[in-house]
Amino acid sequence: MLKAVSLSKHFMGIQALSDVTLEVVQGELLGVIGPNGAGKTTLFNVLTGLFAPDGGRILLHGRDITRLRPHRRIRLGMARTFQNLEIFRDMSVLENVMVGGHSRLRAGFGRSLFNTPAKRAEERHLREEARMLLERLGLRDVADEQAVNLSYGNQRRVEIARALAAKPAVIFLDEPAAGMNPKETEELSELIVRLKSELGLTVVIIEHDMNLIMDICQRIIVMAEGRVLTAGTPQVVRKDPRVLEAYLGSEE
Repeated sequence: MLKAVSLSKHFMGIQALSDVTLEVVQGELLGVIGPNGAGKTTLFNVLTGLFAPDGGRILLHGRDITRLRPHRRIRLGMARTFQNLEIFRDMSVLENVMVGGHSRLRAGFGRSLFNTPAKRAEERHLREEARMLLERLGLRDVADEQAVNLSYGNQRRVEIARALAAKPAVIFLDEPAAGMNPKETEELSELIVRLKSELGLTVVIIEHDMNLIMDICQRIIVMAEGRVLTAGTPQVVRKDPRVLEAYLGSEE
Protein backbone atom coordinates (compact mmCIF):
# COMPACT_ATOMS: atom_id res chain seq x y z
CA MET A 1 0.00 0.00 0.00
CA LEU A 2 2.96 2.31 0.61
CA LYS A 3 6.19 2.48 -1.32
CA ALA A 4 9.26 4.67 -0.89
CA VAL A 5 11.74 4.81 -3.75
CA SER A 6 15.32 6.08 -3.34
CA LEU A 7 14.51 8.57 -0.57
CA SER A 8 17.27 10.92 0.49
CA LYS A 9 17.40 13.69 3.09
CA HIS A 10 20.23 15.76 4.48
CA PHE A 11 20.52 18.42 7.18
CA MET A 12 23.41 20.90 7.16
CA GLY A 13 25.61 18.49 5.24
CA ILE A 14 24.62 15.43 7.30
CA GLN A 15 23.07 12.66 5.20
CA ALA A 16 20.13 11.48 7.32
CA LEU A 17 18.61 9.26 4.61
CA SER A 18 20.46 7.83 1.65
CA ASP A 19 18.75 5.92 -1.18
CA VAL A 20 16.10 4.37 1.09
CA THR A 21 13.71 2.08 -0.76
CA LEU A 22 11.03 0.08 1.05
CA GLU A 23 7.51 -1.25 0.75
CA VAL A 24 4.74 -1.51 3.34
CA VAL A 25 2.29 -4.30 2.63
CA GLN A 26 -1.37 -3.68 3.42
CA GLY A 27 -2.40 -5.26 6.72
CA GLU A 28 1.08 -6.01 8.02
CA LEU A 29 2.74 -5.01 11.27
CA LEU A 30 6.14 -3.74 10.21
CA GLY A 31 8.96 -2.88 12.60
CA VAL A 32 11.74 -0.38 11.88
CA ILE A 33 14.83 -0.76 14.05
CA GLY A 34 18.40 0.48 14.11
CA PRO A 35 20.94 2.09 16.43
CA ASN A 36 20.63 5.73 17.46
CA GLY A 37 21.18 8.05 14.50
CA ALA A 38 20.17 5.39 11.96
CA GLY A 39 17.56 7.68 10.39
CA LYS A 40 14.40 5.98 11.65
CA THR A 41 12.50 9.04 12.85
CA THR A 42 13.67 11.04 9.84
CA LEU A 43 12.17 8.31 7.66
CA PHE A 44 8.84 8.64 9.49
CA ASN A 45 8.96 12.43 9.16
CA VAL A 46 9.53 12.17 5.42
CA LEU A 47 6.88 9.50 4.88
CA THR A 48 4.27 11.51 6.80
CA GLY A 49 5.13 14.83 5.19
CA LEU A 50 6.77 16.73 8.05
CA PHE A 51 9.98 16.85 6.02
CA ALA A 52 10.22 17.08 2.25
CA PRO A 53 12.75 14.61 0.81
CA ASP A 54 15.72 15.91 -1.14
CA GLY A 55 15.28 13.06 -3.59
CA GLY A 56 13.10 10.06 -4.28
CA ARG A 57 9.36 9.39 -4.35
CA ILE A 58 6.61 8.19 -2.01
CA LEU A 59 3.60 6.30 -3.36
CA LEU A 60 0.40 5.53 -1.45
CA HIS A 61 -1.86 3.03 -3.22
CA GLY A 62 0.05 3.92 -6.39
CA ARG A 63 -0.53 7.67 -6.02
CA ASP A 64 2.51 9.94 -5.81
CA ILE A 65 2.25 11.83 -2.50
CA THR A 66 5.86 13.01 -2.32
CA ARG A 67 4.96 16.72 -2.22
CA LEU A 68 1.68 16.55 -0.32
CA ARG A 69 1.44 18.40 2.99
CA PRO A 70 0.81 16.38 6.18
CA HIS A 71 -2.91 17.26 6.42
CA ARG A 72 -3.45 16.00 2.86
CA ARG A 73 -1.76 12.70 3.75
CA ILE A 74 -3.98 12.37 6.82
CA ARG A 75 -7.05 12.70 4.60
CA LEU A 76 -5.63 9.93 2.40
CA GLY A 77 -5.34 7.56 5.35
CA MET A 78 -2.01 8.19 7.13
CA ALA A 79 -1.65 9.00 10.84
CA ARG A 80 1.16 8.93 13.38
CA THR A 81 2.33 9.35 16.95
CA PHE A 82 5.58 10.99 17.98
CA GLN A 83 8.71 9.88 19.79
CA ASN A 84 8.26 12.58 22.42
CA LEU A 85 4.86 12.58 24.07
CA GLU A 86 2.66 15.19 22.39
CA ILE A 87 -0.62 15.75 24.21
CA PHE A 88 -2.58 18.95 24.71
CA ARG A 89 -2.05 19.49 28.41
CA ASP A 90 -4.92 21.95 28.93
CA MET A 91 -7.50 19.72 27.23
CA SER A 92 -9.46 16.76 28.53
CA VAL A 93 -8.70 13.25 27.35
CA LEU A 94 -11.82 13.34 25.17
CA GLU A 95 -10.89 16.70 23.63
CA ASN A 96 -7.40 15.42 22.83
CA VAL A 97 -8.87 12.53 20.88
CA MET A 98 -11.42 14.72 19.11
CA VAL A 99 -8.59 16.85 17.70
CA GLY A 100 -7.47 13.85 15.67
CA GLY A 101 -10.85 13.61 13.97
CA HIS A 102 -11.12 17.23 12.87
CA SER A 103 -9.27 16.46 9.64
CA ARG A 104 -12.38 14.56 8.53
CA LEU A 105 -14.91 17.31 9.23
CA ARG A 106 -16.76 18.65 6.19
CA ALA A 107 -18.01 21.87 7.74
CA GLY A 108 -16.33 24.72 5.92
CA PHE A 109 -15.26 28.09 7.28
CA GLY A 110 -18.75 29.58 7.05
CA ARG A 111 -20.39 26.73 8.96
CA SER A 112 -17.71 26.83 11.64
CA LEU A 113 -17.91 30.59 11.97
CA PHE A 114 -21.69 30.67 12.42
CA ASN A 115 -21.97 27.39 14.35
CA THR A 116 -24.58 25.99 11.97
CA PRO A 117 -26.70 22.89 12.72
CA ALA A 118 -24.56 20.89 10.28
CA LYS A 119 -21.42 21.90 12.14
CA ARG A 120 -22.94 21.01 15.53
CA ALA A 121 -24.08 17.63 14.19
CA GLU A 122 -20.57 16.85 12.98
CA GLU A 123 -19.12 17.79 16.36
CA ARG A 124 -21.60 15.53 18.17
CA HIS A 125 -20.73 12.63 15.88
CA LEU A 126 -17.02 13.28 16.39
CA ARG A 127 -17.51 13.29 20.17
CA GLU A 128 -19.38 9.97 20.05
CA GLU A 129 -16.65 8.39 17.92
CA ALA A 130 -13.97 9.67 20.30
CA ARG A 131 -15.76 8.12 23.28
CA MET A 132 -15.98 4.78 21.47
CA LEU A 133 -12.26 4.91 20.74
CA LEU A 134 -11.50 5.64 24.38
CA GLU A 135 -13.59 2.64 25.40
CA ARG A 136 -11.67 0.48 22.92
CA LEU A 137 -8.39 1.64 24.47
CA GLY A 138 -9.56 1.20 28.05
CA LEU A 139 -9.82 4.93 28.79
CA ARG A 140 -13.58 5.43 28.95
CA ASP A 141 -13.60 6.20 32.68
CA VAL A 142 -11.06 9.04 32.33
CA ALA A 143 -12.57 10.68 29.22
CA ASP A 144 -13.39 13.93 31.02
CA GLU A 145 -10.19 14.21 33.06
CA GLN A 146 -7.35 16.53 32.10
CA ALA A 147 -4.98 14.51 29.93
CA VAL A 148 -1.97 15.80 31.86
CA ASN A 149 -3.23 14.07 35.03
CA LEU A 150 -3.08 10.56 33.51
CA SER A 151 -0.23 8.13 34.03
CA TYR A 152 2.49 8.17 31.40
CA GLY A 153 1.30 4.88 29.91
CA ASN A 154 -2.26 6.14 29.58
CA GLN A 155 -1.07 9.41 28.02
CA ARG A 156 0.60 7.27 25.36
CA ARG A 157 -2.74 5.55 24.80
CA VAL A 158 -4.43 8.93 24.41
CA GLU A 159 -1.91 9.79 21.70
CA ILE A 160 -2.67 6.54 19.87
CA ALA A 161 -6.42 7.16 20.20
CA ARG A 162 -5.98 10.65 18.74
CA ALA A 163 -4.17 9.22 15.72
CA LEU A 164 -6.88 6.59 15.28
CA ALA A 165 -9.57 9.30 15.35
CA ALA A 166 -8.43 10.26 11.85
CA LYS A 167 -9.52 6.77 10.73
CA PRO A 168 -6.19 5.92 9.10
CA ALA A 169 -5.45 2.95 6.91
CA VAL A 170 -1.80 3.02 8.03
CA ILE A 171 -0.54 4.30 11.37
CA PHE A 172 3.07 5.12 12.22
CA LEU A 173 4.06 4.64 15.87
CA ASP A 174 7.35 6.27 16.84
CA GLU A 175 8.71 4.55 19.95
CA PRO A 176 5.32 4.12 21.66
CA ALA A 177 6.85 2.11 24.53
CA ALA A 178 9.52 4.71 25.36
CA GLY A 179 9.54 5.38 29.10
CA MET A 180 7.17 2.54 29.94
CA ASN A 181 7.76 -0.12 32.57
CA PRO A 182 7.70 -3.82 31.55
CA LYS A 183 4.03 -4.30 32.49
CA GLU A 184 2.95 -1.21 30.50
CA THR A 185 5.04 -2.38 27.55
CA GLU A 186 3.43 -5.82 27.58
CA GLU A 187 -0.04 -4.27 27.71
CA LEU A 188 0.87 -1.91 24.86
CA SER A 189 2.06 -4.83 22.71
CA GLU A 190 -1.25 -6.61 23.21
CA LEU A 191 -3.14 -3.39 22.44
CA ILE A 192 -1.32 -2.78 19.15
CA VAL A 193 -1.96 -6.33 17.94
CA ARG A 194 -5.62 -6.11 18.93
CA LEU A 195 -6.17 -2.72 17.28
CA LYS A 196 -4.52 -3.92 14.09
CA SER A 197 -6.88 -6.89 13.96
CA GLU A 198 -10.08 -5.14 15.02
CA LEU A 199 -9.63 -2.03 12.86
CA GLY A 200 -7.94 -3.65 9.87
CA LEU A 201 -4.90 -1.40 10.27
CA THR A 202 -1.51 -1.44 8.70
CA VAL A 203 1.02 -0.59 11.43
CA VAL A 204 4.60 0.65 11.08
CA ILE A 205 6.45 0.91 14.37
CA ILE A 206 9.83 2.26 15.47
CA GLU A 207 10.91 0.80 18.78
CA HIS A 208 14.10 0.19 20.74
CA ASP A 209 12.49 -2.54 22.83
CA MET A 210 13.62 -5.59 20.88
CA ASN A 211 11.34 -7.94 22.78
CA LEU A 212 8.31 -5.92 21.67
CA ILE A 213 9.49 -5.79 18.05
CA MET A 214 10.39 -9.47 17.84
CA ASP A 215 7.15 -10.54 19.51
CA ILE A 216 4.58 -8.64 17.45
CA CYS A 217 6.10 -7.66 14.09
CA GLN A 218 5.62 -9.83 11.03
CA ARG A 219 8.50 -8.19 9.20
CA ILE A 220 11.38 -5.95 10.28
CA ILE A 221 13.42 -3.34 8.43
CA VAL A 222 16.87 -2.63 9.88
CA MET A 223 18.43 0.78 9.27
CA ALA A 224 21.98 1.97 9.82
CA GLU A 225 23.61 5.28 8.88
CA GLY A 226 20.56 6.44 6.94
CA ARG A 227 20.29 3.31 4.80
CA VAL A 228 18.24 0.12 4.81
CA LEU A 229 20.66 -2.53 6.00
CA THR A 230 18.39 -5.54 5.66
CA ALA A 231 14.75 -6.63 5.94
CA GLY A 232 12.98 -9.85 6.75
CA THR A 233 11.08 -11.82 9.36
CA PRO A 234 12.15 -11.54 13.01
CA GLN A 235 13.73 -14.99 12.75
CA VAL A 236 15.87 -13.93 9.78
CA VAL A 237 16.81 -10.50 11.14
CA ARG A 238 17.95 -11.69 14.57
CA LYS A 239 20.45 -14.07 12.92
CA ASP A 240 21.86 -11.57 10.41
CA PRO A 241 25.50 -10.77 11.30
CA ARG A 242 25.14 -7.31 9.73
CA VAL A 243 22.50 -6.46 12.32
CA LEU A 244 24.73 -7.54 15.19
CA GLU A 245 27.58 -5.48 13.74
CA ALA A 246 25.38 -2.39 13.36
CA TYR A 247 24.33 -2.58 17.01
CA LEU A 248 27.45 -3.91 18.65
CA GLY A 249 30.28 -3.11 16.24
CA SER A 250 32.84 -5.64 15.05
CA GLU A 251 36.30 -6.60 16.23
CA GLU A 252 39.20 -5.50 14.10
